[in-house]
Amino acid sequence: LIVAQFLDGVFTSIGVSRFGVEMEGNPLLRSIMAQFGHIPTLAALKVMAIALVVLLVYLAERRRWINGVLGAILCVYDLAAVIPWTYILFV
Repeated sequence: LIVAQFLDGVFTSIGVSRFGVEMEGNPLLRSIMAQFGHIPTLAALKVMAIALVVLLVYLAERRRWINGVLGAILCVYDLAAVIPWTYILFV
């Protein structure tokens, strides 16, 4: 998940730099990017997301069901964020 977060941040930054903020699919994130810039917005968002992943991994030691949830989150995240940006930028 940390690698997926990093890749999404890099790919989103490249995509928004090339095509504009309108390429961001999340309207809330698009609005924040328009106000503060895409790099500060993505940096703050990805730091928070990675901190959440670290917390979930820590909690997974106590609650085994969290491992399954982390796997599901990774699948959804790859399908909804990383793969689309990869396609847009490199195909």
